[in-house]
Amino acid sequence: MAERPIETINPSNVADAIREKAGVGFSGPTFESWRYNAPTAEGAMVFPKSRRKMRMEAEFQEYQKQQLEQQGLVQQMEIQRMQEERLQRAQNFDLENAKIAEEREARVINEAGAMIDSVRGAVAPDGKVISKPIRPEDPDSIERLDNLARNFKFGIENKAAAAMFTQLYNDALKFREERVKESKQNELAAVNLSVRTGKPFEQFGSYDERGMFQPKMQGMIAGAEEVKATESAQEEKRTIEKERRVEEARAGVRADSDIVSEEKRIRGDIRRAKEELRKLNASFAGRKSLSATQQANLKAAKDTILDLEIEKADLRGLAFDTEQEAEAANPPSGSIIYIGRKPNKVP
Repeated sequence: MAERPIETINPSNVADAIREKAGVGFSGPTFESWRYNAPTAEGAMVFPKSRRKMRMEAEFQEYQKQQLEQQGLVQQMEIQRMQEERLQRAQNFDLENAKIAEEREARVINEAGAMIDSVRGAVAPDGKVISKPIRPEDPDSIERLDNLARNFKFGIENKAAAAMFTQLYNDALKFREERVKESKQNELAAVNLSVRTGKPFEQFGSYDERGMFQPKMQGMIAGAEEVKATESAQEEKRTIEKERRVEEARAGVRADSDIVSEEKRIRGDIRRAKEELRKLNASFAGRKSLSATQQANLKAAKDTILDLEIEKADLRGLAFDTEQEAEAANPPSGSIIYIGRKPNKVP
């Protein structure tokens, strides 16, 4: 076997050999570090590593790669576990929500049934009435329906129960409006009777727990008959007095001094009546609305003044029942005459 010639080792030969092995141009320490030994000192040469060291570094890099893959797998498993936990919690929430919704719907149905039973009323097997049905014409129907709405807040959400409740409530409101209107009419009638008869208001009726006026029919009838009798007597008196004055005027027997004296008395009564009206108006000052009793008192005060004015006009023959009577009397121009209870100025 022929011996290889011994070559002289110098930096130039080493560099050429490395280029030949790598198949690339050598450019210093930019080659992959694991293929070369680290320089021991500044300016030192870089030589290829031994096969053992290169194998060990390759094995270490493979180990690192496996470790990274293992860590990635662990992280992936952790992410998957967290995703599964979130999915399980979401499923639990959905189940709980569905359970709550089902329980709520069951409560709506149960309360709706209880509402309908309350409206219909309940009767025991022996025929005893446990609770009477709610009818729109009942005086307490609105209050009983309001109580149902308070006690069955879930049941009212049921469409069938809500439709039944709304219709019944609207019907009850119609009956309540009629009762309120009737109450006001009876109240005004009682106030009028109290003012005209001078008897206490309580004699003609009272208010129930809902503020509705309940007339006492016996007192109302008696008061109406008394007013009718009084008005009839007053009308008869006015007729007799008028006929008397007409006769006196015709006969010329009534002295003018008597008329003046009577006018003076009536004017005094008018002044006092106007003072009473002024005080009454002052007591109502600042109020936006008046009660039925207050309105009746105000009207009575005004009627008193009007009655006195008519009485004063009648002294001079200036009060008439009809327009035909006024035309036949031919009152003086510019005078104030009364036809019925309405004042008119003669042109």
